[in-house]
Formats: sequence, C-alpha cells, structure tokens
Amino acid sequence: MADLTRSNTQVEEKGPEHRVAGPITDAEQTYAGALAAIDPATGKLTGYATTTGLIPLGGRFSDEALGDASSPPKENNIDAGVGRVSRRVSVTGVSAQTDVGKPVFASDDNVLTLTATGNQIPAGWIERWHNTTICDVAMFSANEQAVLALCMPVAGFNSALGNQA
Repeated sequence: MADLTRSNTQVEEKGPEHRVAGPITDAEQTYAGALAAIDPATGKLTGYATTTGLIPLGGRFSDEALGDASSPPKENNIDAGVGRVSRRVSVTGVSAQTDVGKPVFASDDNVLTLTATGNQIPAGWIERWHNTTICDVAMFSANEQAVLALCMPVAGFNSALGNQA
C-alpha cells in the first residue's frame, strides 16, 4: 500500500466526537480517510508522514481537498477523538492472534505497520486480529499521542511540543 490517491471508504467506529478543522498545506492533496497531522513549521494540516516534527492528530481527513495559497486558504476537516477504531485494515507485519496488543505505527497517510521508523510514536494498537494482516486498530487520539510523546524520546514530536527530546 502507498499514499492514498483517492478517498478511502473504510469503516471506522467512532468514539466521542472531536472535529478538527484548519487550512491545508499549500499544494497538499488530502483525501477522505487519510491519516492527518499538523506541520508545526506552517501550522497547517497535512497528510501523515514520518517527516520529523509532524504532529499526528489521531484522526482521518473527512473530505478530499487540495491546499492552496488563496485567501482564505482551503480547509479540510479531521474526524478525531478518543475511542476511534479502524476496522478490518491491513497492518504490515501482523500475522497472528499473538499480535493483539502490539503498537501500530503509520509510515504515511495510509500505511499501518508494526515497525516504527526512527523514534516514532505509535498511531494505535492492535485491538483484534481477523486473519493474515487484517485487524482492527484502536487509534490513539491527539491527546493520547501527546502523552506518549512526553514519555518517549521522540525528537521531532517533542520539539514541536516545546519539550526536550
């Protein structure tokens, strides 16, 4: 799997609603269903990537939009909140029931994996294994990821929060 090139209609169970809205990074194409982050260098929304310093939001874009430098800039919404579960998604590295409970990392706005890139914080954890690489992933909210960042030496994320790595 790679970055999304169209909207993703996967099923996601929602916890308490928390909607984030904001301007999109200039020339950034966002798709519904893509994992979202904030680029602290610009303060704008972007698709999640392992780029140092991006702040994961623990949610997915709800719309398809292209960021531009217009005034006012294009915006997109992010469905985020505590208790979100991505149902029946593929997670690279998962192979058995024994993977339940393991941390899951995002390598871009669409790929989930058991392998962290650098000092990356987890995007969630394996809640249920179905078969092969298909499982349910309980996604961490932005608040939960911030707490994890305080507990882990994650240079980019901690720097964005103003903490020492």
